[in-house]
Amino acid sequence: MRLIVFEDILTNNFRPLTYTKPVFDLINGTCTLFESINFAYPKINSLIVQPHLIDITQRNYPTLQVNTFTLDDDSLFLNGLIDPTSPIIKNLFQRKGDFIAVHQNNVIMVKLNANISKELPINFPMNFIEDLDSFNLDIIDINENVFFSNIYDLIKFNSGSIIRQFSEFENLDYCGIKKMKNDEIYLRGNESNLFISDTVDISRSVSIDVRSGPVIILDNSFIDDFTVLCGPLFIGNNCEIRSARIKNSSLGPYCKVGGEIDSSIIEKYSNKSHEGYLGHSYVGQFVNMGAGTITSDLKNTYGTIKINTNSGKINSRMTKLGSFFADYSKTSIGSLIYAGCSLGVSSQIHGYMLKNIPSFTIYGEGMMATTCELTIDSAIKTQKIMMERRNLNQTNIDSNLLKDVFNITNDDRTNFGVIKQRFYFS
Repeated sequence: MRLIVFEDILTNNFRPLTYTKPVFDLINGTCTLFESINFAYPKINSLIVQPHLIDITQRNYPTLQVNTFTLDDDSLFLNGLIDPTSPIIKNLFQRKGDFIAVHQNNVIMVKLNANISKELPINFPMNFIEDLDSFNLDIIDINENVFFSNIYDLIKFNSGSIIRQFSEFENLDYCGIKKMKNDEIYLRGNESNLFISDTVDISRSVSIDVRSGPVIILDNSFIDDFTVLCGPLFIGNNCEIRSARIKNSSLGPYCKVGGEIDSSIIEKYSNKSHEGYLGHSYVGQFVNMGAGTITSDLKNTYGTIKINTNSGKINSRMTKLGSFFADYSKTSIGSLIYAGCSLGVSSQIHGYMLKNIPSFTIYGEGMMATTCELTIDSAIKTQKIMMERRNLNQTNIDSNLLKDVFNITNDDRTNFGVIKQRFYFS
């Protein structure tokens, strides 16, 4: 049987994060959504993504087929947003016969025999119900939510995912995690909830609290003096924690962080090195947050926070929710960001940020500066410098992706009133 993970139009609910990556490459807990699915169903061999992401996805998954493949066998399609640990998903996976499983009109799983599979066109987005209408397949309506439907779900369920994934991995030596007893650590809680690789450099005056959930620290990370870590917490390999206070969060590999971080997710190669506050937020790759950057995650009225999306304004029903930072975005020193806002790909902010900022935009209204377009040449040049600082080589795939996203988001900048001129302060 061919196992295919796909993304569909729900990727729009995760903008601007999903302009530069498939939705299943977003992080929740200790790993990406794809890694979580692949852990449960390890024989995935094909992917369906947005057309402009084919090259970057093929590079990241060289052994898998991306968008171009032939369906000549029984097929199982899995939405890249599903929670593979859900009992409902597990039962569907074992179900016999052909079917389409949906939740609120969103397809979450499709199972087809070889004869039907070969009649199904492969494209983005897949139109399963329309294309398979003539086969009279069983339509299974799932009432319980078994997948991530909006960008804020990544924050809402992150702590629970760390706890669940820790229990699944602790007996499998997952990613080389080793339980160790370190007399230099001030530990509050049961040591069985602490996993630290033996290559971690950790200072004597570090406090770790595992009473509310596990703390996991992977290979070659450095934990500086006077750091306070509270679980559930995941710190990937080669991170640098600079006298920080971090709780309920996930940090990807090669991150440099300091200050206060609460209930947030930071992808690889991103920096929040200085004092400031990042709360209930999602940070993409190669993001740099200037000293004193503060995200608001609570309204003065204690009401639920609404976010503006491509589908309109949505009530998150969350009292605490911060901001979303797309890949290559940057904040200047002293930036103040209101709850529920998003910063687009390669965009920069100076001062206050009160609303969503489109991609490739230099926003300075908070400091009485004109909002201008970041030229694609400047974005590509900066990308090259950032990658070289991390000992990575920029390729045509990287620069072409920025060019594609620049063109895709052109209307967003036009509607926002972004001006094509050099940025300057008045």
